[in-house]
Amino acid sequence: MKHSQFTYWHRKARHAYYAHARNAEKRGIEFNFSLDEYIQWWENHLGEDWVWMRGRHPNQYCMARYYDSGPYAAHNVKCITNKANLAERKRNIRVSA
Repeated sequence: MKHSQFTYWHRKARHAYYAHARNAEKRGIEFNFSLDEYIQWWENHLGEDWVWMRGRHPNQYCMARYYDSGPYAAHNVKCITNKANLAERKRNIRVSA
């Protein structure tokens, strides 16, 4: 990867991390990842190109908490598409209603 590509990738990764942490805080959800842990978690699940594979669109990937409960922490999250996350959320609402 060229230096300019790495710089852009790193900036995009940092933005994703801080946006995720801020969003969790606004929602009152504990966020237990350092920047390095966050990047490593995504690379373990999606590889080096994870910054282009995660996002808000249905077929992009997200860090989903099990049963939408508890903190964002390595032991409590999984990597799934937003479409799958929405389907799980709908199933969980029906079960608990």
